[in-house]
Amino acid sequence: MSWYKQMMGQELDSSLYAKKEDSLKAELGQYNVFALLGQTRDGKPKITWFIEDKKTGLRINNKELYDFLENSGTQLGGDVVQFMDSEEYGKHYGLALDKGYDYLTGKKLNPALWGVREGIFKLGEGMMFMDNNQIAKNLSQLGFLVGAYKIKTPEGVQIVSEAKAGAGFKLAEIPVLKISDNIKVNLPEHIFEGDVTKKGKATGYHSEVITNNSEVVRVTKQADKYGVYEAKVSVNGVEKGGVSTMYPKDWSPQQIMNEVQHAYENMELYKGTNIFRGEASNGMKIEMRIKNGKVESAYPVYSERK
Repeated sequence: MSWYKQMMGQELDSSLYAKKEDSLKAELGQYNVFALLGQTRDGKPKITWFIEDKKTGLRINNKELYDFLENSGTQLGGDVVQFMDSEEYGKHYGLALDKGYDYLTGKKLNPALWGVREGIFKLGEGMMFMDNNQIAKNLSQLGFLVGAYKIKTPEGVQIVSEAKAGAGFKLAEIPVLKISDNIKVNLPEHIFEGDVTKKGKATGYHSEVITNNSEVVRVTKQADKYGVYEAKVSVNGVEKGGVSTMYPKDWSPQQIMNEVQHAYENMELYKGTNIFRGEASNGMKIEMRIKNGKVESAYPVYSERK
């Protein structure tokens, strides 16, 4: 049984999650990890994960590691995860076939079929390959950090380099932000870009400091004494319900991350909810949601709120 299922619905110390995550990351370091981005027949992007033995190049079958990748793989960064395009997949598939294995499943083939080399490598029922430009365009929707990955085609490189200018993808500079171990690596995107869930709901977006496809539609409350203001916002073209509280306009991305960490260090559970509240170095309050011991959402509190 996977460790996710074992822990589901149980109130456990967050340090247990963190220790298990660290253990699985260390185990993944023994292998080559690939993310193959494909798309379904209706055009939806989908990730197929491959974990390879470094010596043999064959896919290993380890359900716990694959569960971990499905849950957290997009957050591991380019130093752990490599992208695999159709050309690269073909090489790996062919190598496995030469050794008598099906690369997609990791299972041994019938010896009578070892010499059979199909012109089109299978990717899975109803799945199609993406080219590198399609990969670049779908990184954001799949939750990857654009700056952590290498896109091979000129158009793909341009798409990544223009992310800051409003192309609507995960921000190329975010991976260089210094964030503590207490903060989830995708928190910067949540704050600076916002997210649109699979159900089409807009969430996040709490700073205008970086230009992208999210924007303030109108300010509903002017800046308080800390510079915090409230606004109706649109996240990648989807209007968010309610309002977003926005960090001061003169705070840099790194300053925001530093103040979130400062608030984390003095936070307390707020009025019997699952929301924690701490103070920035200037006394401004920041509310946080914590998952598995790490900050997954952090937004400033407008000073009129109690």
